[in-house]
Amino acid sequence: MSKKDRRRNPASRHRPEPASGISRKPHQDNARLWLALILVAGFLMYVPSLDYGFVFDDDNILQADRLPETLPEALAAVVNPLGYRPLRDASYVLDRTLGGDRPFVFHLSNLLYHLLALLAAWLVLRRVTQSRLVSAVALGFFAVHPVHLDAVVYISGRRDLLSALLTLLAFWAFLRFRESGRRGWWLPAVLFFVLAYQSKEMGIVFPGLVLLYEWLAAVAESDRPGFWRPLGHSLGQVLRRGYWYYLPLFLLGGALAGHTVLARTVSYKFTWWGGTILTNFITVAKVFSYYLLLMIAPLTLRPDYSYLSFPIAFSPADLVGLLALVALVALVVWLIRLAVRGHFQWAFWSLWIFVCLLPVAHLVPHHELMAEHYLYLPSLGFAVVCARGIQALARFHRSWAWLAGGVVAGFWLAVSLLHMPVYSSDLRLVQTVLARAPQNVRANIYMGRHMLNRGDLPAALSHFQTVVDLDPLLVREGLSPADIHRLWQANELGRSEIGAGFGHTVDAYHKTFRILLELGRVDEAVALCRRAGETYDILHNELGEHYLSAGNPAAAVPCFEAALKSFMYQDEMLPLVHFNLARANLQLERLGPARRHFHQAIHVKGRNERLAPEAHYRLAEIIMRQRRWGWRDMAAFHLQAALRKGLAGTERRAEVQRQLAELGW
Repeated sequence: MSKKDRRRNPASRHRPEPASGISRKPHQDNARLWLALILVAGFLMYVPSLDYGFVFDDDNILQADRLPETLPEALAAVVNPLGYRPLRDASYVLDRTLGGDRPFVFHLSNLLYHLLALLAAWLVLRRVTQSRLVSAVALGFFAVHPVHLDAVVYISGRRDLLSALLTLLAFWAFLRFRESGRRGWWLPAVLFFVLAYQSKEMGIVFPGLVLLYEWLAAVAESDRPGFWRPLGHSLGQVLRRGYWYYLPLFLLGGALAGHTVLARTVSYKFTWWGGTILTNFITVAKVFSYYLLLMIAPLTLRPDYSYLSFPIAFSPADLVGLLALVALVALVVWLIRLAVRGHFQWAFWSLWIFVCLLPVAHLVPHHELMAEHYLYLPSLGFAVVCARGIQALARFHRSWAWLAGGVVAGFWLAVSLLHMPVYSSDLRLVQTVLARAPQNVRANIYMGRHMLNRGDLPAALSHFQTVVDLDPLLVREGLSPADIHRLWQANELGRSEIGAGFGHTVDAYHKTFRILLELGRVDEAVALCRRAGETYDILHNELGEHYLSAGNPAAAVPCFEAALKSFMYQDEMLPLVHFNLARANLQLERLGPARRHFHQAIHVKGRNERLAPEAHYRLAEIIMRQRRWGWRDMAAFHLQAALRKGLAGTERRAEVQRQLAELGW
């Protein structure tokens, strides 16, 4: 190979060239056979998932009002470079166009995208590793690894499938560009990069993978002594040589990343994990270490890692987190040292894992701490590292290498087949989460609702009580109710995180209170609402309704007033609180406050459609009792509004018609 060719394809310097005079056609045929077998095995492995339904977030994502209505509209949205995952949405619209809302069609599409990703991974592996053995073994490992279940079997995981598929195609086009020197290959590389980003923000890693590939290849070939000098010299050399394509690539990537963080607001996390920047990255170190453990021994797989499913570091003195941080830094330094010593393949594929995980490293905190579907693309690097280990073992004893590879692949395949049914229904999914994370808030809320629907009140109460007894994440991170209220008022975008961080707890309080009342444990229910204190002011509405139904409006009024003081979680319920407060004041013959709060129930922002007819009717009654100046016109206006907005009850509507007639309308 000429020096010119080696410059075009830097990694080729570390690959053995084929011996002269030996035909490669039989080897190519063998490679295609291995590829076909792996694709067939990958398909058969996921066949059971085709019978599964929609679970967890699938229904929310596939709601008609969240997707384009027609396929042309969906495809047109893909052209918008600032859209939110339009290519993923277009794939869902295509499925709906072909098969309606049948889950089978969506699951089949996920499986086909997975097979295409396997094919794209093969194209990349064959060009980078230049080894049929390593490529075949790595692809086999990649095809059966259990961490992919969350992306392939879970319909909502399609974002990761499409993003990984297109990122691999972009990287393959880049490899063709570097090998051939033809700039025509650069255009499809950039196009695939943009489409990967349009599927999910994880596609932003492509520029990093390109730079990692060329930089490590140059480092491995550098003749500079020491550790730091080869790194700096090689980086400068790579950037000088490829500035004409690196500059626009990183400008494009920076623009997309900036838009994601600053304008799109895909995250509603406005505090560091654990409360400080140090605890944030100690937590990230624990998460990354856990990811590595899952790729080695995926025995603790679960579909949800929301609050209290993973041990967040709330203190800088978190010993496990500090050890994980030190270990990860030492590992990265050691891998770079391997590159300096000329071991390009080991260093590149190991660091591939970390580069692919950078978008979820919480450099900008994201509300989803971790997820197994994040590992879909990074796990390819791990698969290659394992394959190279098998190759190294084969040099000593071929039979042992075959045995080791078979044991690893068989173990991962068995785990995949045993874990796959978890995604067959919401109930099995939640039961799996609770078995491994008993304090998981989201799973306890779901199971509590499930038991409530079955009529098993004690079991439902147990799950809701588990949530009630836990501190919400924002409180654990050191934010007081006053801090949360201030952030809520100062940052409109922060409401979603507050809703996510407190909504489950508020719901748990509501359900616990109602169950206690239904079980006749009134004193416990009242104590629960009082215990909520200022943190959950809206819960006082529950206590007020209890007093009101018990015929004690005097005790209900202060409860409703407390619910209005700091209404920061569910402002759509404000009309209900005003309506209840008006009812209580009306029973106490306080016509002025009652009139004011009925008016608020009609006009305040929130869910007031159901309350508006009754509020108009009650306002008319108060106005007719007060008989102030212009009362006839005002009363008639509210009576007409009550009819127009759908006042319930035939007799009441007839009564309103009679009153309007008496008023001369």
